[in-house]
Formats: sequence, C-alpha cells, structure tokens
Amino acid sequence: MSGQDVTVTFSSSQYTNLQNIASTTYIVPTSIWSTVGDPGKYADANPVGSGPYDFSSITAAGITLTANPDYWGSVPVPTVEFPVYASNTTVLSALTSNSLDWAGNFITGLKAAFITPSPSTHHDWFPGTQDQQHRAEPDQVPDQPAAGPRGDQSRDRPHQDRRDR
Repeated sequence: MSGQDVTVTFSSSQYTNLQNIASTTYIVPTSIWSTVGDPGKYADANPVGSGPYDFSSITAAGITLTANPDYWGSVPVPTVEFPVYASNTTVLSALTSNSLDWAGNFITGLKAAFITPSPSTHHDWFPGTQDQQHRAEPDQVPDQPAAGPRGDQSRDRPHQDRRDR
C-alpha cells in the first residue's frame, strides 16, 4: 500500500474472478472494525459509502435508496425503490401495469404478455449469455445504432466477439 494505491497480487491469473473478488472483498477501516467483535452481528450506526445512493429503508416490502448528498457527481434520480414480489406472476403483473420499470426475474411467456403488446417501450435483455431464451430484435429497440460499437453487426449477436468480453 502506498498512499491511496493498493496492489493485490495473486499466485495465478484471476481476471475471470474479478466479480467474485471485488464484490466480496470489503476494505474497511481498522479503527472501526478491529473493535466490533463479531462483524456478522455488528450494526454500524454510521456506515461509510461513496456511491450515489444511501440506504433509506430495508423492509419486507423492499429496499429504498435515496440520493447521497455527499456524492461527488450528480444523482438525477432522487429515490430508487426495489420492491419485493412474491412470485414471477406478480412481477409480470406489475410490469404490464407499468407500476414496475425493471425486473431481473426469469418470466415464462414474457414476450407474449409484456413485449409484444408494447414493443416500442417494453424490452428484454439478457447480458453475457449466448443461450438466450428471447431478446428484443434490433428493430424493436428505438434509437438503436445501425451497427455495433466497431461498425459491425455485433449488436445482433451480443458477446459473440471476444473483444466484447
């Protein structure tokens, strides 16, 4: 460690494990965490964060985030809500009634029930997978560029080109 730079060295290549390493390795101040006892039972009354949102509430109904007033950049959406739904059926109902903007669930019959009735505004996207159940056709997505970022048709076959990975 030197100033604000930290170097982490592994005995083998770990580029494919970045998500696992970066999302589960917490860098916390020793001045606080060395005295908490069991960190699994510690409730930090003043958590430190540098992201655009702070946790406002966490309940059985969902999670609400509010804009972090100390965030270094602009936060165009003041409140973000992540509601909890009991099943994929209730998620689909919330999507089709426009009371939900996004869902990460696998929903059987999504194209017929959600996309086909409103193809100009309702879409799906499956990132990082070649075995897609369904994806929106390029002509259904408004303001889509005519070609991928390199001028080819990579948008028609996402993540097929190794340069996209």
